[in-house]
Amino acid sequence: MFMARAGMTIRAGTGYEALGGLDRMSTILFYEASPGDKLQLLDRRYLFNVATYSPIVDDKYIYTYSYKPDQSWVMYNNDLSGDTYRVDDYVFTAYCYFRLCFKRKDGRDFDTDESDRVNEIIALSRLDAENPESKIRNSGLRNSLRIQDNFLISECESLVQKIEQKRTEGSLLFALLSDTHYTVNGTWNDTLASLRAVHENAGFDGIIHLGDMTDGIVTAAATRHYVGEIINDISTLRTILTTQKQKSFSTDSEVSSENQVSPISVPLYISIGNHDTNYFKNNPEPFTIGEQCDLYLSHSDSYTVRNPFQPWYYKDFPEHCLRFVFLHSFDYTQERRYGFSADCLRWLEETLAGTPDAYNILVFSHLTPLVKLQHWTDYIRRGDELALLLDGYNAEPHKGNILAYINGHNHADQIYRGLSFPIVSVGCGKTEFFTDYKPKGAYTPPRKLGEASQELWDALIITPREKRLDFIRFGAGNDRTVLF
Repeated sequence: MFMARAGMTIRAGTGYEALGGLDRMSTILFYEASPGDKLQLLDRRYLFNVATYSPIVDDKYIYTYSYKPDQSWVMYNNDLSGDTYRVDDYVFTAYCYFRLCFKRKDGRDFDTDESDRVNEIIALSRLDAENPESKIRNSGLRNSLRIQDNFLISECESLVQKIEQKRTEGSLLFALLSDTHYTVNGTWNDTLASLRAVHENAGFDGIIHLGDMTDGIVTAAATRHYVGEIINDISTLRTILTTQKQKSFSTDSEVSSENQVSPISVPLYISIGNHDTNYFKNNPEPFTIGEQCDLYLSHSDSYTVRNPFQPWYYKDFPEHCLRFVFLHSFDYTQERRYGFSADCLRWLEETLAGTPDAYNILVFSHLTPLVKLQHWTDYIRRGDELALLLDGYNAEPHKGNILAYINGHNHADQIYRGLSFPIVSVGCGKTEFFTDYKPKGAYTPPRKLGEASQELWDALIITPREKRLDFIRFGAGNDRTVLF
């Protein structure tokens, strides 16, 4: 259950983790507890300390540009100090999140072997161990399977109706989301439940995530855990073929077993974002390109075309004469971190040249190619070169074959039509609302927790033969249609 790290402590004044305390060991994730749950020390050679956090969201993390250093929307209860280490049982009296810090009775430093066997040192017992919610809490990242709020049910029903109105026999349907920035006590739970409900009633052909799954501000191990859980959550969306189409938004996510075949996971396509590199705010534990590929892309190698050492790839839909191209747009090892490598552009040129003439193309990336269409840098490596390459391909004999370039990163909606193809920016899945730090002409829709506007993702209907893209919004923002 617990994941710990030797040489990490928890600061009594802030509740934040910190490296460098060799005589300490701390858990690297937050865990949830309910009244009556109990921590029991199993190995009496140690002492343990408990820091608790209330599920209270500080509005500044929604309404200003601000990222909490521990990637959480919780409030530290200031209940940990050097005097609160213990060996006796700890019983929780209120619902909370918590983290643990350990020291040895003999005062010696910790080693990695001890962090590997932290679950032999301490155990958590649940007062209501048979409750499914208790088992969910054990993961450290809750994984709801049900729609529980009326505002989500209503939004799901509305979206499915719109999909039915616009979808045709020659269309493909994808869930398109970006910049979810997973946060402890955030809204991923609701996003997942909403995706599941719409999928069970409309049937996605895939899920597209345009990057920044997390803040990339915590330890590499914690980020790997959160990303792994998110990808696993999406993999639980299953396509089940049945003769009876389901139309239920009840709290039970069950599908009729009549004439079912084996369910398959909905394909997930990811374009790696700058935060996904785990380099935000000079994080000392960034991911190499290889580590990024393993974490974000290896799960999709069975249904995409990618060199195993490169973070760019494509996916064909032959029956629709359609190709998806996914680019990589951030390298923290470069002086100019934002942009596209020479290798990426060479690969793209070769990929475009090898695309059948009858195919339409959609290009996905976390970052726009044009510096004026974002706020955070005054230079994008090879961005203009990329735009010229795509613009040149979109002339005869492939006129109009590039339907759009779709990106995230801006945390705002925008459609730019200054090239032969539109550049479509998608707002952020994270509940966030401020209008500064946005490119000129972009739209940032108002957001509020506990309302439909806390969510933001699109049902993307692609109708290649009409060269038509319908972005139907779930939550905050507006529907958009792009026609060539």
